[in-house]
Amino acid sequence: MKCLLKVLISGLIAFIILSFFCAFYYNSPVHYTNNDGSTDYIWDSNYYYSRMTEGFGYGKTNNEGLMNEFDYTPDMNIDVLVMGSSHIENQYIPMKDNVVSILNDIDENNTYYNLGVSGHNFRTCISNLDSALSKYQPEYVVIETDSILFDDFTINALLNDDIDEITSSTNKLVIALQHNPFLRLALSQVDSFIKNNTQTQYQMSELNQEIDEDKYNELLNYINSIIEKHNTKLIILYHPTILSYTKDELIYQTPVETANLFNQLCKDNNIYFIDMGNIFQEEYETNNIMPKGFFNSKVGFGHINIKGQQMMTKEIYKLIKGGEN
Repeated sequence: MKCLLKVLISGLIAFIILSFFCAFYYNSPVHYTNNDGSTDYIWDSNYYYSRMTEGFGYGKTNNEGLMNEFDYTPDMNIDVLVMGSSHIENQYIPMKDNVVSILNDIDENNTYYNLGVSGHNFRTCISNLDSALSKYQPEYVVIETDSILFDDFTINALLNDDIDEITSSTNKLVIALQHNPFLRLALSQVDSFIKNNTQTQYQMSELNQEIDEDKYNELLNYINSIIEKHNTKLIILYHPTILSYTKDELIYQTPVETANLFNQLCKDNNIYFIDMGNIFQEEYETNNIMPKGFFNSKVGFGHINIKGQQMMTKEIYKLIKGGEN
């Protein structure tokens, strides 16, 4: 009984220490289903978070449970809505250094709102696009993506509004457990392991894909019909995945020629396209700056760092200011 008691006490002490450590190392909010449909889910509202698993990110979610430095009210005028995944949401750098925060600082004439949420890739954003535009009614909407290759199954699912939703737990016990930082990290690691294996297989299959112009035109025309319905302008912000790099070259997963073709198809469908590939390459060659990777992670891989965010900010700002002139 003494031995069992020692084990239980030791386990409790270890749990308390790990929970305290994770309160700084990985204190992430819990997500819940977003009933308005502008995203699949939202985070705890008004929640202070910090993450050191990749880079060092910290900040506070707003009243909607989104990564913005200000609260949203229904009467607020949103000029530019920015949708996307964890790259644009970015819990991996201080909130003040992400694209949307910087844009709000430098552009006094427009209000930018961050609708980026982890796991919301291009197809998820398109699935939520109509609801998001109905709610926020922006002049511009920016959709961030790291992939422009889609198989026929994905395109057909988008055209038929049949994209699987990212679900959130409704179990009160599970939600309560997730509010403990240590347990939250443990669950996140299991989830990341599963997703990374699936993503790797998907990316490898992409290498052999080519753009079917007719099919892509059908998809982009469908997207444009949603944009026109809300009298909005669409900007697709593309940052290619880096497969490897040499001393003076970034080697991307998707060939430059494919990105150029996608760009032309966007133009044909009245959609703006920002290709960060050339900008990333130029900064790497000229200044040895990597757009992805952090001091505590792998150089050139993972999420977009502060330098990469600054590069994307510059291109979005330049396009929008040019469109206003």
